[in-house]
Amino acid sequence: MNKYEKWQDAGVNQGGSLDYVIPNGYLSYSSIKLLANQERWVEHYIKGNKMDLSHIKAIQVGKEFAEKREFDEEYINKYPSLEKREKHLIVPVTLTSSDIKVCLYTRPDSVSTDYTLLQDDKTYDVNGKTNWNQRSVFGHMQFRLGCLAVYELTGLIPRFRVVAIEMDDGVETGNHHTYEVQYSEADMEHTRFTFTTAVIKASCIVHNNKDLLSEYDK
Repeated sequence: MNKYEKWQDAGVNQGGSLDYVIPNGYLSYSSIKLLANQERWVEHYIKGNKMDLSHIKAIQVGKEFAEKREFDEEYINKYPSLEKREKHLIVPVTLTSSDIKVCLYTRPDSVSTDYTLLQDDKTYDVNGKTNWNQRSVFGHMQFRLGCLAVYELTGLIPRFRVVAIEMDDGVETGNHHTYEVQYSEADMEHTRFTFTTAVIKASCIVHNNKDLLSEYDK
């Protein structure tokens, strides 16, 4: 796949027809989230100047834990996990009120063999501001997008489970909490609309910054 996957939409530019491009050929939760800051999105996804997040302790703690969960036998079985680890899914998703498909990238930490249950491991500091509960899991767009991708693949809406690992200043306390949610078809269609809106916004940003693309990517 080329770095930029082209697609067309006849209704974006006041009824006109324009070519649009999507960085990497897909959108992910992180790229959709960063759309809130257009300048940073351009720096990261068009200019290729990735942000340095090494100074954010919570991110580093989570990254270190994820590496242990993937490669350390002790950690693989230390907390609840599903049969398939680290599944990378790039799924064509049909946009709302359209026959256009644009790829969505998602990577659950583990999935069940039949894809009826997805799981993410999340670390949190017992003294920090971020905590997990049933409501926060249900409303989180990352998990909704993961379920939308599987819904597009199988026609069935999977459940989503979060295993929240408790930390105290970067050190595991040994406690964890599990939250599981089931989305409805209405939830999935709302998520599809959110994804569609992000696709249009990202495509317009790229179109307006075509001068920053190389001749090959154009």
